[in-house]
Amino acid sequence: MIAYVFPGQGAQTVGMGKDLYDRFPEARAVIDAVESRSGLPLKRLMWEGPADDLTATQHAQVALFACGVAAFKVLEAQGAPPPTMVAGHSLGEYTALVAAGALDLGPATDLVTLRGQSMAKAPPGTMAAVLGMDPDQLTRLCADIPGQVVVANYNTLDQLVVSGEVKAVEALHDAARRAGAKRVVMLNVGGAFHSPLMAPALGPLSAALREAPWKDATIPVVHNVDATPNQRADRFADRLTRQLESSVRWVDCVGAMRDAGIRMFVELGAGRTLAGLIRKIDRSLQAVVVEDGISLDKTLSDLHALAKEPLVR
Repeated sequence: MIAYVFPGQGAQTVGMGKDLYDRFPEARAVIDAVESRSGLPLKRLMWEGPADDLTATQHAQVALFACGVAAFKVLEAQGAPPPTMVAGHSLGEYTALVAAGALDLGPATDLVTLRGQSMAKAPPGTMAAVLGMDPDQLTRLCADIPGQVVVANYNTLDQLVVSGEVKAVEALHDAARRAGAKRVVMLNVGGAFHSPLMAPALGPLSAALREAPWKDATIPVVHNVDATPNQRADRFADRLTRQLESSVRWVDCVGAMRDAGIRMFVELGAGRTLAGLIRKIDRSLQAVVVEDGISLDKTLSDLHALAKEPLVR
């Protein structure tokens, strides 16, 4: 059984999506459509940069969404075995919902564009990666820090991300080092994503989510907020609204898909971030990527080989 997964903000890089765009009409159709609908100079941002412009929240989210859907459409057109489940990390959950047939490309582009714009306008904040610390210990440490700081991403069992006010995150950085964290790295991000500081972004986005033309998904989508699979159209707006302020429970998402029988994960779009996290979560799981023509060919070979393997009963 196979799951498709889609990365979130941070995976963007100058040059993303160009090889697929140049080689496959499916990728061209998606990227051109997202560029036109969003009003952004998307191809220039993705392929010329500079990196600081591409990294801006309102640009990176749309670019990653476009590349993720483009890679999915190319893989689908190449006759890959269909996924059993899908999931995405933060922004990637929107891409996953398109892949699952829960939302068409145009309305999804509108939501992603609004999400990026709204998050970019949220109050100042920052994030830091904490390596080698128990999640419960880090949660208690956050509670002891003056100001607002929370655990935002549970990426692996020992790779966590905190998010909050700049001074609070800086204080947490020092406290975590003293408490025994192997490494604490301040992240170059424009806000305190997946924390209560995102509350001002919720108003326009939550209204747009409620009004979006959702459909029942053709396959389960595993949500960030609770790591549960869902196909019901009437639940997507609530899950995505809560996602903006809530932690991304990626470890639990991968565990839920593994427990459902997923053996191979395919990361689509840009980079190899999720594939690396999945291998760290469970070394028995296979993780491959589709970000350009070379990785596409390799992944197609792996997928077809997996499809021919006999079921173990």
